[in-house]
Amino acid sequence: MSTIMDYSFGMEVFPTWTEIVEWFLALPIHFQVLLVIGIFLIIAGSLVLVYYILKGLFYLLKAVAKGLKKLFTNLYYAISGKTRPGEPVYVSQYPPASQSSQPPEQSISPEIPRQSGGIQFCTECGNKITKKMQNKLNETGVVYCVFCGGEIRKE
Repeated sequence: MSTIMDYSFGMEVFPTWTEIVEWFLALPIHFQVLLVIGIFLIIAGSLVLVYYILKGLFYLLKAVAKGLKKLFTNLYYAISGKTRPGEPVYVSQYPPASQSSQPPEQSISPEIPRQSGGIQFCTECGNKITKKMQNKLNETGVVYCVFCGGEIRKE
């Protein structure tokens, strides 16, 4: 009875070790050096690739485990109704006051004193209005800022 290993389809699938060594020694010396360097770099690159894949897998599993732990911890405290350690417990020392005993407080807004001098600063650039500009504003009701050219109207 023949097996699939008996059929080679007219060529050897894998060369023997002696054939590989003979082929390597038949190459010129600079090709041999380049081949050894290339094989070393391929092995080193594959090791680096495997390292970073395992490192990423570790960080992924660590994050998933941390998330599951937090989920189950929060679920435990939500179901049991217990307070978390380190969480402050609020206890009221005063009985709840009835709302009909005191009228609602009115908010008092602070009064801002008005300046009687009129407009003192340009609304565009924020520079102080000169005396000449103030006189023109009092006469005509409109003046243009000497610093930025913005129009200032007296209201």
